[in-house]
Amino acid sequence: GLATVPNNKTIADFSLVDQNGLPWRFYDQASPLTLVSFLYTHCTDVCPFAALTMKLARDKLGDRAKDVRMVAITTDPERDTPATVAAYSAALHLQEGWTFLTGSQAQLEPVWRDFGVAVSKTDAHDAEETAKHAGELGLELPAGHAMTGLAASLPASEKTLGEQVAGKFGGGYEVTHTVPYLIVDQQGRLLALLGPETTPAELSDALSKALEASPQ
Repeated sequence: GLATVPNNKTIADFSLVDQNGLPWRFYDQASPLTLVSFLYTHCTDVCPFAALTMKLARDKLGDRAKDVRMVAITTDPERDTPATVAAYSAALHLQEGWTFLTGSQAQLEPVWRDFGVAVSKTDAHDAEETAKHAGELGLELPAGHAMTGLAASLPASEKTLGEQVAGKFGGGYEVTHTVPYLIVDQQGRLLALLGPETTPAELSDALSKALEASPQ
């Protein structure tokens, strides 16, 4: 869960579509920090909890919460239309400071690659292959029961909400993907990379440190 800072990694600018169906360009958004994660709405385990972890971490920042924008990027362009990600965001009560981006496979692949996120549409056999491949790349895939660890650090109300949303939206084919949290500054520099088991308190602490280091 501890933040590891990659060596001078800068995220290239990209354009996708937000939950309102509007074009959204990474470098056009003026926030001192961006907290990024990769989710998809049909996910039955970690995704809703990861989204709620981001929200809780940002809420803990108090007055400086306004300096952090939360950005979720889909790993399932086939099913995640703007309308679907909008409904999902609303179901999780994610509004203020929250953007859920989607686009075509061709638009998303370079973004996944740039952020170092491994994505694979799976059945059980493929899931094993993806995990093996991710291991070879030095990436960490959440364990099948990562949800238990992830949900454990959330308040009961958020945990229940996550379970309800997973039940409502989840199902169909699965998409195996890494679920890191990434903190990026206004210049696109990757400041911190935190693993999928990070708690809201740990994530908030990492954001707080990054904000102290960034210009007010």
